[in-house]
Amino acid sequence: MSGDQENFTKLLELSPMLIAIHSDGIFTYANPYTISLLAGGDRSRIIGRPTSQFVHSESEGTASKHLSEREHTPHTIKYTKLKLMTCDGTVVTTMGCSTPILYDGRPSVLSIGENVTETDILVAALQESEEKFRLIVETARDAIYKCTYRGDFVYMNPAGLAMLGHTADTLYRLNYTDIIPPDAKSQEHSFYM
Repeated sequence: MSGDQENFTKLLELSPMLIAIHSDGIFTYANPYTISLLAGGDRSRIIGRPTSQFVHSESEGTASKHLSEREHTPHTIKYTKLKLMTCDGTVVTTMGCSTPILYDGRPSVLSIGENVTETDILVAALQESEEKFRLIVETARDAIYKCTYRGDFVYMNPAGLAMLGHTADTLYRLNYTDIIPPDAKSQEHSFYM
């Protein structure tokens, strides 16, 4: 093996990304990270096994489509999110791509991806939190609003709009100082300016 090949092999072996090669739907190579994540470190549980064994039922259609495309195109398939199943049944969400290569003289597919499971969990939790916050704001009986640093309205909840007798369209064209009594304008103006 040449020095360049050794360096490339080290890169594959040390990468914290899922890197695998398959031919005719059978794994022929997986780097240590992939083996650790999907098979608990046991290489024999991946190499020589069908790739379909690791595809979660929710991603079967996408995976099948990509395999079909792979047979008909010499190009890299764009980044795609897939759910995989580990040998112990844990669901792992990945984001990756694949490209055709020759491996050991055989037409094969190189797949590279990253584990985005934790990111997906955090995004779902954030969305749930935002939905709860939005529900609280939208159903509050008090006026809740948001202005730019200059006092231009960018949001007001339904209770605030009802109190002022405005629609969102008319209110968002106004500045906070446009709706306060004239005798309070100097005090409020200094707050926003």
